Amino acid sequence: MPPRDETEFLAAVASMRPHARRVVDPLAGRTRVRILERTSCGGRASCALGTIVEQGDERTSSFEVELLRATMDGSLGARFLTVHELAHLVEYDLFDASDRTAIERTFRRSPRWRACFLHQGSCLEFSEVFADQFAMYALREPRSMTTYAVPRLLTDAAFEALLVRHAG
Repeated sequence: MPPRDETEFLAAVASMRPHARRVVDPLAGRTRVRILERTSCGGRASCALGTIVEQGDERTSSFEVELLRATMDGSLGARFLTVHELAHLVEYDLFDASDRTAIERTFRRSPRWRACFLHQGSCLEFSEVFADQFAMYALREPRSMTTYAVPRLLTDAAFEALLVRHAG
């Protein structure tokens, strides 16, 4: 990764609250980050990709985050997008189906929960809702800075308790 790109990425990670960084840190040696003019996930969008292989009791994983260069301008929005994509890796790596169900159940109890968070004519998948919630928590932001615009569903304390329970 070129030095400027690495600086921007590391600044986003450094701006996260301590517990969020502890959750993300174990991904460091297994994650490749690229900042590109066009990504492999739709060209004009950033994304996170993961491979998890389980053989018996052995589990190996590797991840890739592709960030769109046009969005990486050092702004709070760029940091939010970076952390949002890292949140996908947290979900892929640390949560099983029962964790996702429990987290979604907690989100559904929020008065701001909607049966469908509409984005470009379709309901968002749970992973996008989680990634926005994680980024809001990690960066201490009152609102989403992605085009999904999912409202904050939990207080910081409630989200951190959820992370402790499901991600350690």
